[in-house]
Amino acid sequence: MRVVSGIAALVTILVVTTGCTTHATPEPGPVILDWREVTLPDAPAGERNAPRAAAVCADGRVYVVGAYVRADGSTSPAAWTSPDLQSWATVPVSASTFYGVQHELYGATCRDGTLVALGAKPGGAHGNPRISSYRTVGAGGAAAALTEVPAPFESFGGADAVNVGRVSSGPPGFLISGNRRTGAAVWLSPDGGGFDIVEAAPVLSTGTGPVTWAQDAAWTDGAWVVVGATAASPLHRDAASWRSSDGRTWATLAAQNGPGYDEMDVVTPHADTLIALGQNDATFQAWRLDPGGWVMTGRFGSTRADDGRIPSLAGLASSGDTLLAAVTFTGISGDDTGTVGVPVLWRSTDGGASWSPVAAPPGTDTGRQRGDAVVGTAGGFLAVVDDGTTERVFVTTGPPA
Repeated sequence: MRVVSGIAALVTILVVTTGCTTHATPEPGPVILDWREVTLPDAPAGERNAPRAAAVCADGRVYVVGAYVRADGSTSPAAWTSPDLQSWATVPVSASTFYGVQHELYGATCRDGTLVALGAKPGGAHGNPRISSYRTVGAGGAAAALTEVPAPFESFGGADAVNVGRVSSGPPGFLISGNRRTGAAVWLSPDGGGFDIVEAAPVLSTGTGPVTWAQDAAWTDGAWVVVGATAASPLHRDAASWRSSDGRTWATLAAQNGPGYDEMDVVTPHADTLIALGQNDATFQAWRLDPGGWVMTGRFGSTRADDGRIPSLAGLASSGDTLLAAVTFTGISGDDTGTVGVPVLWRSTDGGASWSPVAAPPGTDTGRQRGDAVVGTAGGFLAVVDDGTTERVFVTTGPPA
């Protein structure tokens, strides 16, 4: 599930459909990887599995989270786990609130063997997402239950709510990046047992300057780093980033920008630094975090709307010297699958300086596709791909075939 405010979506639509003339350098032919489809445990009778996100723990255990979907479109939260990418088990999910039992889990991360996930379900008079966090509680591994952590409505919602984005982990615990009426915000938790919101924080929030917008975060070199953008006007954004050792006191990190519309959307640790991906006018753009700040590196693909579908970045992952990015789509009329022939996975082996499209996993060349998530595993990657018919999970190891 992609939780995006109506204003943000409108801005994206306007930008990608008007006046963008910059293009990336033509990419080489698609890279063919040795994808193997994962067989998740069967869904309950009359329902289907809908994986949406994934996380990998330090011991190699992998989690995939999402939902069970019934024929009428109703959902309930679901999760699956594997110690070795071979054998998979269903994770018991315990939801206790009215919206929790309808949640679709859309984000996940792991720290010290604890999985933390985020769930959302539109509801209320305005159809705004009703958010909860979840964490594993129990004996650990496949026996641990994923349990909803009830929170006051104002923690993730309320009159100041805009969106609750991705969840990240690091030595201090867990951090959720998102936005409030006051601009960029974060939620902090030492153990996933409950999150405290940090909003209207000096530097991170809008204050008296341009509107700040947070998209994702990662831990590096003793600090949290949040990536996103600042916006001086509705049709122009500049990539922006902020740093904090405690998640409460923030400083700005310098970020290189082009002359047009720029923003950072996803970030991952890679080769002792961070790599971020986002938008640079009509193409996707990579940034590398250097000692002096963020530096633009390679570009690829297209951010232009096609047939009413807007491409955006669903995830970025690192494994060894390789980066893998996933592209998803937002449909203006509610159809959020992709466009025919558009690559949804992209690969870089030089720190983001150059990118190649990755051939779709076998059996998914059925038309409109999207990449919902990618995570790095021991020696490879796990990807969640929607081929326009169903959501499927694939893993790959080793070099291209």
